Amino acid sequence: MKERLLLYLKRHVPFIWKLIEGINNLLTGLLYRNRLKRIRNKYAEVQDFEGLKIKLLRLSDIQLLGNMLNNLQPADYTYFRPHGFDEKSLKKVVDRNLYLPFGVVEENRLIGYAFLRLFFTGTVFFGRMVSPEYQGKGIGHRLAAFIQQVAAELDFKAFSTIHVDNVKSLSTHEHNQNIEIVKKLANGYIMIKFVLPKKGIENG
Repeated sequence: MKERLLLYLKRHVPFIWKLIEGINNLLTGLLYRNRLKRIRNKYAEVQDFEGLKIKLLRLSDIQLLGNMLNNLQPADYTYFRPHGFDEKSLKKVVDRNLYLPFGVVEENRLIGYAFLRLFFTGTVFFGRMVSPEYQGKGIGHRLAAFIQQVAAELDFKAFSTIHVDNVKSLSTHEHNQNIEIVKKLANGYIMIKFVLPKKGIENG
């Protein structure tokens, strides 16, 4: 399966992965230009989703995102380190065709962060984080539902990887009947696939 190969290369063959990153950015932008443009236009302004104020993050939001991520304690990102938290890495997240990043906004700060990690194969991987002081309020569940909605609008296959000891993330998905466990991965991770509704988006 392509998804398993991509994960393997990312974790075990970093020099090949860096090359793939550049190719992936180029091909994703070419193959899905129209879809990405529609999503970026639709979510350009703050959206109200089940009581959350969610915005698509742009270059002007790097400081907000950096403040949230760099205020986390090491225990908070034991299972969440999808990319670097430095300015250079965050610029790549918000300004290339590798990610669609979203933030939950409250009083001019981010209290939640979620992204779709895009691949030219028509695949996305999910990731999300809620600031520790706002956890336990259902934000994670709603944020997960939101990014699944965006993935469905893109008409991409959607996956996520979860560590078996990540109780909070597992609890978010345990009542979701639209997921399938694809495979047990190395180091205690499992890969899950989301069964998303078809939105009928046109190709390209």
